[in-house]
Amino acid sequence: MKKRRKQITAAALAALAAISLTVPAYAAAGPSGKTTYINGAGAGAEDTVLDYNDIDQRIENYNTNYKQLNSTLVNSTQSLDAARELREGASDLMHEAYELRSDGLNETTRELYDSYKETAKELRKQAQKLTNEELGSSYKKTLRQTKSKLVASTQQLMIQYSETIAKQELMNKQIELAQANLDAANRMAAMGMKSVQDIQTAQETLKQAESGAAQLKYGIDNMRQNLLILTGWNHDSAPEIRPVPASDLSRIDQMNPENDLRSAIGANYDLQSLKGASASGSSARNVKKRNVAQSEQDVASTLQALYNTVISKRQSYEAALSEYAAAEQKMQAADRKYSLGMMGKLEYLSAQAEFLTSKSNKEVADIELFSAMEKYDWAVKGLIMS
Repeated sequence: MKKRRKQITAAALAALAAISLTVPAYAAAGPSGKTTYINGAGAGAEDTVLDYNDIDQRIENYNTNYKQLNSTLVNSTQSLDAARELREGASDLMHEAYELRSDGLNETTRELYDSYKETAKELRKQAQKLTNEELGSSYKKTLRQTKSKLVASTQQLMIQYSETIAKQELMNKQIELAQANLDAANRMAAMGMKSVQDIQTAQETLKQAESGAAQLKYGIDNMRQNLLILTGWNHDSAPEIRPVPASDLSRIDQMNPENDLRSAIGANYDLQSLKGASASGSSARNVKKRNVAQSEQDVASTLQALYNTVISKRQSYEAALSEYAAAEQKMQAADRKYSLGMMGKLEYLSAQAEFLTSKSNKEVADIELFSAMEKYDWAVKGLIMS
């Protein structure tokens, strides 16, 4: 019996002492381990490509916000484990204390009895500080939702980046065309065939084209830096950012707002939070019931709207494909004429700009359709994006 009491006392004191290590770790929650890189420093140094399909894994492995939250979850779980150990130690001590009392207390055993009771009391006190029964599940849910939001927002940023890149070739061609028009205007003005106003108009057109291209480049550079930071690189790293996948039209055949609504409602983050909120009293419960019903209706209407957008974007994409096919044939004819000397430089540059407009429109329509399908699928999985 004495040996068991010594073991219990030692275990209880060890658990109590361990609390001093557990609490600071929880309070100072932050990234830890080899794959944590503050501000993306050093992350994925072995990689040279950022692919759309890699975003999920890169967020989990390298995103600073996700790693910090994950570290907090780990520490909170450790705290709950420590709290359970403390409670078990307290129960064992109280059991021993009751046995001492049932055997009859003398001066020596009373001191031990009081010591057991005080230690058990302190163990329970410390356990209570660490315990939040909803902490573990709440953080896991928060972690899962945070990751989904980070992945979805990063995907949309990459989609926007690809869409902007699709316009860059056209913008550069427009600068080339504007410069050629200005050069031609200057030559013709020297021969008295163009006025000063004509030259000023050509200069303004070139200026606008250059300004548009500069703004486009600024947007591309800014989005690129944000993409790299979100996925674990330094902002000045130089991986290849690949275009988003082409739209898979067969995905649309799998979409059905009526059939998908149940999944969307069951998984919706806001609805989960609303349903999990406490409501005391009949009045509060009625309000909660109305709010839940309204939110479910909002999810249904949003899902239908997202589906309608998918259908609309598919129609736009199909129209852009037809226009691009016609533009290709027209460009091929222009190539032949120019190679045979039957088309001048300005006319040829105009033909190129017209073709690149159709090409850009087709690529943007494809990307917009892909984005619409992604937003629909995210809504079914519980996340509705603006």
